[in-house]
Amino acid sequence: EMRQRRVEEVIAFKNSRDYSKLGPRLAKLHQDAKDGVNISAAVIEAVKEGMTLGEMCGVVRLGYGLGYDPMDALETPDYVVKALKEGR
Repeated sequence: EMRQRRVEEVIAFKNSRDYSKLGPRLAKLHQDAKDGVNISAAVIEAVKEGMTLGEMCGVVRLGYGLGYDPMDALETPDYVVKALKEGR
């Protein structure tokens, strides 16, 4: 029951975010990781828009040329793919 409640909280949190603001922040984080520059500022700005720790790890991994999910169990979420395409 506690686990299900937490899952519902995360879903509600993700549904409450403004993806038009989060997307460019994810794209900036991706580009900074790709360019090998300090990602701290990009992380802070993306967190302010609601980026989760899992999203941060996935976007940075993509910037480094790796897969979004280290276990290859999850595909890159559509909103992340869209944000990275729009950020180019």
